[in-house]
Amino acid sequence: GFCAALAATIDLPATFFLVTLVIVAPCLRMPIFMRIGGVLLYILGAAGPILLHAMLTIHLTGDLLPGALHQNLLEHAQPDVQDDPYASDETDDQPAPPTFWQIVGRDCGRLVDVLFGAHGLLVHFPAIILGIAGVLAVMHRHWPPAVKALAGVSLGGIIATLLVFTAIKEGTATAEFANRWLMVFVPILFFWIGAWLRREHHPAVWAVAIILLAFSVIVSLIGATDPMPREPYQRYTPVEALHRL
Repeated sequence: GFCAALAATIDLPATFFLVTLVIVAPCLRMPIFMRIGGVLLYILGAAGPILLHAMLTIHLTGDLLPGALHQNLLEHAQPDVQDDPYASDETDDQPAPPTFWQIVGRDCGRLVDVLFGAHGLLVHFPAIILGIAGVLAVMHRHWPPAVKALAGVSLGGIIATLLVFTAIKEGTATAEFANRWLMVFVPILFFWIGAWLRREHHPAVWAVAIILLAFSVIVSLIGATDPMPREPYQRYTPVEALHRL
C-alpha cells in the first residue's frame, strides 16, 4: 500500500494500481478476518504518502492535482503558435466537431504511435514483451488466486492507462523520453518476467530475450543521463540523447 500510494503521488497514472491492488488481499487463502486485516493494512500503508502529498500539494496548487496538471505552474517552454498543430488560425470559421469514427481513428493512431513511434514504449523498452508473456503464463497455469489477481490487476492497469492516455493526451508524437507518463507500469511488468523465466524455452528464444533485455537496459541508461531536459521535448529520442553525450 505504501509503495502503490507513493507511485501514485509521483505519477498520476499509477492511481489505477493504487485502487485496484486492494483486491489482492481478499484473494489470499486465509481466514476472512485476516483478509479484512490485509485490506486495512493496505489502506494504512497507503495513507502516509497520500497525506504527505495532500499537505504539500494543496498548499501549492489549492487542490490534490499535481503541479504538472496546472498550466500556470509549468516551467517548460511552450511551442510557438505556428508550430502548434492545435493552435487556432484566428478565423471566424469554426471546424465541425469530429465524428465518432474520426475520434476512434485518431485514438487508434495515437495508440500505435505511443507503442511503436519514435517515442514508443516498446521501441525504448522491448523487454516489456517478456513481462506481458509472464502475465499470460500466470493466468494460464495453476497459480494461486492471489497471484492471478495481482497479474490481472497489472495487465488491466496497463491497458486502462494506455487507453486513457491516448484518449486525453495530445502531442504523443512529440512526447517526453519514452512517454514519461507510461513508464510508471514498466517495473510491475518486469516483475512478471520471472513467471516467464520459469518455463522452458528454445535457445533461440533465450537469445532474443537477452537481446531485448540488453537493449532496454542500454536505452534506460542513456535516458537517465537527462530524462527531463529543460528545453522542449520534441524529437527527444535515444539517438538524440546519445548524440548529446
